[in-house]
Amino acid sequence: MTKIKFIKLTPTQLHRMRTGTHIHLMSALQDLFSAYQTENERYQKLLAQFTEAIRHEDSFIGKPKGSSFTQDLYKADQIRRHLFSALQAHVKAYAQLPDLEEYEAAKYLMPLLNSRKFNFKSKIGLRQGTFSILFSALNNEEGRAAIHALQLDRLYTQLLQYHEEVQRNIVARSNDLKEQVAGAVQTARQTCNECCFQMFDYIETLCNYTEQPELIELVETCNIEIRRSLSEMKGRDHEEDDADAQTATL
Repeated sequence: MTKIKFIKLTPTQLHRMRTGTHIHLMSALQDLFSAYQTENERYQKLLAQFTEAIRHEDSFIGKPKGSSFTQDLYKADQIRRHLFSALQAHVKAYAQLPDLEEYEAAKYLMPLLNSRKFNFKSKIGLRQGTFSILFSALNNEEGRAAIHALQLDRLYTQLLQYHEEVQRNIVARSNDLKEQVAGAVQTARQTCNECCFQMFDYIETLCNYTEQPELIELVETCNIEIRRSLSEMKGRDHEEDDADAQTATL
C-alpha cells in the first residue's frame, strides 16, 4: 500500500502566511482532527495541545497588553489641557475689558479659541486633530501678534511643545503596540506550528500502521485545506510581485 502522507508544509511556509490565512488553516485542521473519533490517549493529548495553541495564538491577534508610552502620553495631554485652559481664561478676561489696549487682541483670539469644540472626554486622537486645527488657525501673522500683545508667548510656546509631545507619544505608543502584537503572535504561531507538525507525524504513523479508512480520509481532507491555503498564499505573493513591478515602472 502507498504510504499516506500529509502535503509537505514547511515552517518557512507557515511563517510567511498572513495571520488570517494561518489561523484559518490551523482552525480548519483542528476541526478535522476533532471530528475523528478515537480513544487513543496520545492522539487526544496532542489534539488538546494543538487546540490550546490555536486558542493562544488567536487571543493575541489585535490585542496588545499595554505600552510603556501610555503614561507619558496622558501626562503630556493633561498638561496641554491645563495650558489651554489657562490660555483661554486669559484671553476671555481681556475680551471683557474693552477699555484696555489688549481688548482688540483678545477680541481677535476669542472666536478662534471658541470655534473648536474641545471634548476632553473624547478619544485622544480626536483631541489631537482639534488642537492641530487650532494651531493652524493661530499660526499666522495676526495670530502671533495677538498672542504677543497679550504677553502669552511663553504660555503659547509651552502649549505647542506639549502638543508635539503628545503627538510623539501617540506615534511611539502605536509602534510599541504593533511590535508587541507582532512578537506575541509570532511566538504563539511557532508553538502552534510545532503542535500541528506533531499531529501530522502521529496521524501518519497511525494511518500507515492501522490502514484505517477513516484516517486515510482524514489525511486526504486535510490536504485539501493545506492546498487551499498554499494556493492563497502563492496568489498573494504574485499580487505583491505585480504591484512591486508596477511601482518600479512608475
